[in-house]
Amino acid sequence: MECKVYPSSKKHNRYVIVPSEKSLSDLPEQARDEIGTNDPWKEINLHPNRPLIGPDPRQALGNIESHGYHVQEVTIIFEEKE
Repeated sequence: MECKVYPSSKKHNRYVIVPSEKSLSDLPEQARDEIGTNDPWKEINLHPNRPLIGPDPRQALGNIESHGYHVQEVTIIFEEKE
């Protein structure tokens, strides 16, 4: 599924993933409020068997199917290994 990834206007490490064919006006108010007036950051292709850095594709696709969008928070942790 082709999707657009929008940065959250509320939290710097949060993103909203929506199907590319959806317009922002099609989304529930909660998702529109999260996105604010941001332009898409990037486009991705979600496939249940293709792993991504960040979102679990199966969970994201499930949320898109049931809610019309998926919210993803990204946390990067660096560990130094000896």
